[in-house]
Amino acid sequence: MGERDSGLDSALRRACESAGFTPHVEHRLVGAQNICDLAATGTASALVPALSVPVPLQPLVVADLDLGGRTISAVVRNGRQYDPNVSAVLRALRSIAAAALAGVDPAELGAAS
Repeated sequence: MGERDSGLDSALRRACESAGFTPHVEHRLVGAQNICDLAATGTASALVPALSVPVPLQPLVVADLDLGGRTISAVVRNGRQYDPNVSAVLRALRSIAAAALAGVDPAELGAAS
């Protein structure tokens, strides 16, 4: 579990509350890699963003947990999204997000103006 009051801390508390209990946290680690490494030893469980899990540890991932989500936004001045340079960056970000979110329709990855 990450730092107190971090996004990981909030996600863990929501998950536990929805399961009907409050977690008793003994120790905290900073850094998803450290958290994954500890979980890989079998001495603890871990909650980290899916993109933080190293490939060799992917088999340890428990799929289909609904812990909420987050929104990542690209903010540009009104009209600048049509600038060729800004458009190229937005296309690249959508492509990266689509690859990271396999199975999610890229049309859902819109841009706000």
